[in-house]
Amino acid sequence: MNNLHFDHSYCDNHLKRKALIALFEMVFGISSDFLSCFYERGYWDPTYRPYSFFKGNKVVANVSMFDMPLVINGQNVKAAGIQSVMTHPSYRGKGLIRKLFVEIFSRYEHQYPLFFLYTQIPAMYQKFGFRVLSQYHFICEDVEKIGKQKPLMELDMHNEQDANMVRKMFDKRAPVSHVFGFRHHQSAFFFQVLSGDTKVKVAYAPTLDVVLVYNRSNTTLHLYDIIGSRIPNLHMITSCFDFDISKVEIHFSPDLLEASEVKIVTNPHQRLMVRGDLPTEKYYFAIPSIAEF
Repeated sequence: MNNLHFDHSYCDNHLKRKALIALFEMVFGISSDFLSCFYERGYWDPTYRPYSFFKGNKVVANVSMFDMPLVINGQNVKAAGIQSVMTHPSYRGKGLIRKLFVEIFSRYEHQYPLFFLYTQIPAMYQKFGFRVLSQYHFICEDVEKIGKQKPLMELDMHNEQDANMVRKMFDKRAPVSHVFGFRHHQSAFFFQVLSGDTKVKVAYAPTLDVVLVYNRSNTTLHLYDIIGSRIPNLHMITSCFDFDISKVEIHFSPDLLEASEVKIVTNPHQRLMVRGDLPTEKYYFAIPSIAEF
């Protein structure tokens, strides 16, 4: 493919970023206006690095990576996320994605012990050394409410003032789990919430000084994330809600919630893959949908 040229880590270049966004729209149907606004509002992950083949001024194939610092079993782990794997229809079947993966791993596999990605087609990535990870969600029943909390303040992430408040909470955010927790995932959160891919509610709990990301199904509370400097226990969290709660489904590892009698349920949608040495047999974990990438 002598008529193609390679470039990477160019998101601060307006024209090249615009070319990348155009490929997003063609392959994934994500509006170029949405992605341009996402960048201009400062939600674009500053560690996001595209690796691309260009034909002239058009991106025809791309694999991107970003820093994904984690806490795993109480230890800080330097990991990377892989996303934006896409090829223009006219350039598929030419081995371009393979070349881009080779380029990324040759540069970074000694710096990052773990690489993660999401996919609907795991077989495509097994040849690059990825394997499927099982994820779980966690169910607690008959959770007693403790005390009376101030009412939740519902937030709208399309409102600049509310969004800025959540960004400040992210700045001081503690990992939601010591079993498997993100040290930051602000960009993924805003993408999921603003794009509407994940239907959640976002609210500030003034008594606890945390932002709760949740949904409700009758008397079941679905808890997706907690954004704040410390993680309150589950009894304090449920006390913030003014409806009866018979069951809480937790979509992240609940080790910091001081919950008792937790039922562990396998997530049927196994789309997360890892490359590297992750001893998954030692613990159960989940990445909440609002942190998916």
